[in-house]
Amino acid sequence: MSRAITVLPLDSPTLPPGLREAAHALAAEARGTLGQEIQGAARRALFAPSLRPGHIIVALLDGKIAGMASFNFRGSGPVAPRLADFVNTLGVAGVWYWALFNYVEMRTGTSDFYIVGLDAFDGFKRRGVGSALIGELCRIARQYGAEAIEADVRMDIAFVREFYRRLGFKPTRYRPFSIGWLITMTNGPYTRVSLSIT
Repeated sequence: MSRAITVLPLDSPTLPPGLREAAHALAAEARGTLGQEIQGAARRALFAPSLRPGHIIVALLDGKIAGMASFNFRGSGPVAPRLADFVNTLGVAGVWYWALFNYVEMRTGTSDFYIVGLDAFDGFKRRGVGSALIGELCRIARQYGAEAIEADVRMDIAFVREFYRRLGFKPTRYRPFSIGWLITMTNGPYTRVSLSIT
């Protein structure tokens, strides 16, 4: 029988030490941040030194890391790499990625509370992990005084679409030539969804 899901901030002193290191390593992958063409060691080198643990939460189930979520609040997201970090990790191309990263951070900052990434890991899907993470994100957003939480969601994936719909998220419109519009035009059928928490 499964135990209850526990959701903790990445910087929580109650996160067991062995899991703390593993959670930091997973968070250094910065899922939901930048393009997926930056992978592995380059991704960890870029994001690990600039983690903002207070913007990352970890779901634990059966003594293991079951999932993670990260958020941006008014332009302050889960990672904060500097231009030098991008250039040292990616060379000259780092300038382009730094500009793109900061543009995305600035645009998502127009939403008071924005979900950067949310994952239930393999072996833990359809066990309530995603719902527990969303519940904790709602609690944190209320604590910050936000009125809604938003995310950009791949709506061509049926279980993702149903997950957000079931939790009460509603599609919202992208402004023309916004980052959401750009994501949609270049990366696939994303839709921005919003959940009122007031």
